[in-house]
Amino acid sequence: MSSDVRRKSIRRVHAAVRQEPAAPAVPNELPTVSLSKLTKPDFRAEEYLKETLRVVQEKNIRQFRKALEDSRKGASKNLQKNVYRNYESFVFISKEISSMERDMQLLRELLHNISEVGDELMDEDELMDEPSRLARRRTQRMSMAN
Repeated sequence: MSSDVRRKSIRRVHAAVRQEPAAPAVPNELPTVSLSKLTKPDFRAEEYLKETLRVVQEKNIRQFRKALEDSRKGASKNLQKNVYRNYESFVFISKEISSMERDMQLLRELLHNISEVGDELMDEDELMDEPSRLARRRTQRMSMAN
């Protein structure tokens, strides 16, 4: 966009803003960027600009534009930092979850093995005759006592 077109565009915005009823603001006052208004969920850019630039001169509009660009750059850097910080946390948590899933799988396998051993012992116990079962229990009790 050429500088003439840009100037005309700025003048049109400035003229449209001046068509609104006069605001109580001082004409030469530099408008400030209101982050609280910019972050509202129902933010409307045109209304914000009309309200903010109602009686502002062209040179102050340029300064306001620069302040808006600086705010955008700052917000972009902040967002990028948050994304990186959250990404590192995400990777760490994902690794922890993966490790816990492996541990849970190992625990399931061990519990299954213990269950199978218990079932096999019960089957063996049922196959033994009564006297040998009693002898085995006595041996187990004696080994536990030692």
